[in-house]
This record gives sequence, structure tokens and C-alpha cells, in this order.
Amino acid sequence: MVCEGCGECETMCCDEDVLTTQQTEVTYRRPQKASEIQTPDWNYWSTGFDGWNSAIGGGLVRPSTVLVHGPKGSGKSRYLSSIAVNVAIQMRGKALYGSAEMPKEMVRKYLDQEGFTKAQLEALYILDDESCEGFLEAIRILRPVVVVWDSVQCFTVDGEVGELSLRHVVKEAKKATKKHNLISLLVSQVTKENEFLGPSEFGHGVDCIVEVSRDDDFFYVNVPEKNRFAKTPGSGKVEL
Repeated sequence: MVCEGCGECETMCCDEDVLTTQQTEVTYRRPQKASEIQTPDWNYWSTGFDGWNSAIGGGLVRPSTVLVHGPKGSGKSRYLSSIAVNVAIQMRGKALYGSAEMPKEMVRKYLDQEGFTKAQLEALYILDDESCEGFLEAIRILRPVVVVWDSVQCFTVDGEVGELSLRHVVKEAKKATKKHNLISLLVSQVTKENEFLGPSEFGHGVDCIVEVSRDDDFFYVNVPEKNRFAKTPGSGKVEL
């Protein structure tokens, strides 16, 4: 076979268009004077509890990812379900509570014990499924303004739990926060030292880390060192 391009036989000649390399122009951001950069004007949404508002700088910011950890039985789930509903009602939106540990009937029982009103119950949706994939799909369909992941260590990825799954869950929670403009409240289990359970970088990508505890009289809320929306440390308490 004779090549029409070079006139030789039995040669392999590539089309000229194939040999042409497309050059991609890379654009880099330029540094800007600090005086020319506009400071963000965050809107703080009240949690409904003065102690929480005091600790986190006035309220919750949308979008943001907040990691909450404290001893078992301290009241994390109790307060975060109330906070999620309070904020959602202010925004005239929905709150989604993802319970990877308790069935929805048990969560509802706690809500009744807390005296949730009809309006609060109407604003709150509960999904008792430990599947991370399932919870993300619920977020996509329901389009809530506030979500609670309780607890992040119990959500599965492809049916599995463990450190790799936890990394994936936290990563996906942060992505969903930005994509859907959410306030995401991540409830974390703790170690014997009352630190959040997981790799050290777990807390690096979140916007705020809240430590909670309680005694017979008060529920304590502390933000010792990380809050992108307010100065630290911050603290507050709620009378029981």
C-alpha cells in the first residue's frame, strides 16, 4: 500500500492532526494586597442555647463543618438534635438527623422527652441508616440546611467501618457541606483521654472543634483552639 503523504510502500504514517500537541495554558493566581481583600461578613445563626452561642462565637455559620466530641452520655445527641431544629426553623428549612447508632423510634423517644413541639418535629427528618452512601443520597434528595452525623465512626463505606472508612466519611461530609451549602454537625466518639476518636488529621479540615462535658448541674461547651469564625478559646454552659 502506497502512502499518499510520502509515496513509500509499507510504512506507517500518522495523520498530521494526531501529531499536533495541544498546549494548555496554565493560569496562576496573583498575590493581592491585604488592604484590597474584603473581609467575610458571616451570618451567625443562634443555636437556641446561650451557652453554645457564647462558646462558638455567637452561633453557627453556613456553610460550615463542626466536630463535636465528649464523653458517652454527656448529652451530645440531645443538644445537637435541638440545635439542628432551632437553626433550620430560623432558616425556614429542614434539618436531617443521621442516626448510625440508634433506630429512629429511639431518637423520637428522646425528642418527646425533650419536649419537642409540633413545629420542631415537622422540621426534623431522621434517617437511621449507617450507610454513608445512603445518607449522602438523603442529603441530595431532601436538601436540608442542617445535618447531624451521629456518630461519624459508625457510618459505613461499602458496608465497612474502620479508619479508612472514617477518613472517607469525614471527607464526604465536608464535600457535601460545601456542595449543598450546609451546616454539618459531626458527632464523634472519644478515646479514654476524651479526645475525638480517629486519626489526628480528622480535625484539620473542619471549621470548628467543640468539646462538651457535664456534671450534675451544668452542660459545658468549650472551643479551646479551633474556630474559623470566632476567637478562641470560647466557653459556655447550659444549666441542666
